[in-house]
Amino acid sequence: MTIIRRIPIAFILASSLVLTRSFAVAAADNAARAGTLTLDSSQTQITFVLGGSLHTTHGTFELKSGTIQADPATGKASGEIVVDTTGATTKESMRDSIMKNKVLETAQYPEITFTAQSVHGTLNPDGTFVATISGTMTIHGDAHQVSFNTQGRLVGDHVTASSTFTIPWIAWGMKDPSFLIFRVNDTVDVTFATAGQVTWGPAAGAAEAQSAPAAAASH
Repeated sequence: MTIIRRIPIAFILASSLVLTRSFAVAAADNAARAGTLTLDSSQTQITFVLGGSLHTTHGTFELKSGTIQADPATGKASGEIVVDTTGATTKESMRDSIMKNKVLETAQYPEITFTAQSVHGTLNPDGTFVATISGTMTIHGDAHQVSFNTQGRLVGDHVTASSTFTIPWIAWGMKDPSFLIFRVNDTVDVTFATAGQVTWGPAAGAAEAQSAPAAAASH
């Protein structure tokens, strides 16, 4: 003979409430983490391509430092990426001299900086993400509002990311080195590929996200 034991309804409701609360808190923890990303200069490549009438110029910049703080609860970001203009090279000495002395004027403006203000994006279950980061780029002494589309992957605390964007360098006040039949484009395409480590912390509003399920459980 099979004995059927009746499980009290109160026990079922209590168990369901505990499980629901546990999943809700876990979801809040995963969704409400703020991160500080520190870029690794040894794993960062900054390349540029400048088209011209006779030749397409390829060159590189060097990352000096980079730290970005992002809070998904607010979409706000802070921190700064600093690029060293004095290390820029196209691997052709005369062209490099013109670029540094007449265009970038590296003696007076040795750095390009990007100051982050906001980040908005989507993180997929496999760790891949797309995001738009906005802020201020200061180049050749002038600040410009910019937004970059970025894609990459987050695995644990390690991030890889890349972005390609166009800089209207002539419109931004730098000298055009074109002469006679040698002409160059008034925009330059830049690709920024990097990797770094994330340090996690509670996002703004994380306390509210965790306290909400607890408040619901008490009713």
